[in-house]
Amino acid sequence: PRQWILALIVLVLAVTAMQVLVVEKIGLKAIVAHRLKQSAAVESLPKEQLDQIIAQQSGTTAKSITYVSTPIALTVAMLLGGLIYLLGAKLVGSETMTVFKGFSVFIYSSIPPTLVMVAGSIIILLLKPSQDIDLSSIDYGLLRADLGLLMPEGTSRPLLALLGSIGVFQIWGWMLAATGLQRLGRISAPAAWIVVLTLGAVGIAFKVLPALLFG
Repeated sequence: PRQWILALIVLVLAVTAMQVLVVEKIGLKAIVAHRLKQSAAVESLPKEQLDQIIAQQSGTTAKSITYVSTPIALTVAMLLGGLIYLLGAKLVGSETMTVFKGFSVFIYSSIPPTLVMVAGSIIILLLKPSQDIDLSSIDYGLLRADLGLLMPEGTSRPLLALLGSIGVFQIWGWMLAATGLQRLGRISAPAAWIVVLTLGAVGIAFKVLPALLFG
């Protein structure tokens, strides 16, 4: 199990480092303000009240919480994904899948696309002035290769959330995961893809649902 633990640590450190660089480069206040102003839920709020909310969510305490919560949330998500892969593999007939194998498949399939995206995002952060960085890309990664890029300005947020969740990095990760499930779980390619796409659909739903609820 040591290998997947080390892989998890590398993944968490890389994403956390990128998150810190994004916040320090752009500023948490600018990020929070952009997200709130994109939400229909705050359109009717007076400017003074909106400014107060922005200040509360971008202060020193909020920044500390952001830095601490990022590695914790990512670790939980990785382990949960591994457990879901284990359950999915068992449901489609795998007799060889174990907890550690589930963790390994999910984590190792996440590493290549994530590290490429992180490296590209860091390069963008280093080369671009903060005012030239598209804040709408932060939720999808500064290095984007998803269908959301094809949408014109003014596209609804739920549709952007949906299309922004389908791209080169996501498909790359799904392909690696399907291969890992076939080899470690000893299941067929169709069965592996059913497991991978089911979890992928759940992940997409968690991104689209807030956009539907809060605009």
